[in-house]
Amino acid sequence: MSGIEFDWERFAETWRSAQCVRSSQVGPVMAPSQEHLLCEEFAELHPDGTDFLFAKLRDSDPCLAAYAFKCLLRVGDIQMEDIPRDVLERSDPIQTLFGCVVRTTTLGSFIRGYWGFEDPEPAPIRPKRYLP
Repeated sequence: MSGIEFDWERFAETWRSAQCVRSSQVGPVMAPSQEHLLCEEFAELHPDGTDFLFAKLRDSDPCLAAYAFKCLLRVGDIQMEDIPRDVLERSDPIQTLFGCVVRTTTLGSFIRGYWGFEDPEPAPIRPKRYLP
């Protein structure tokens, strides 16, 4: 196993256990999350990891694919046109955490959202009224 693969597996344990894609600012004091700091560390350790991270965008675990995207942004000047179309269209649900707000979205929407092309919020579900 190469160094980049070893570090990915080591960090992926933390990302998997989070079960949520955490932003750079979480909690009531808007502090950096451990998961976000690991993305920064991965990019520092592997500044030439672009090809590896592009491959990880297709990971079967959408949460890990989202963290691969967060790492990828830190190793190069990535534009939306650089992301493969099938990745931009991934409909796997993921949860994201920014501040104290957890939100469910799709992986594709999360990635497109970096460039301001996130899917609109779904309409709230209204409870059905039942007549007696």
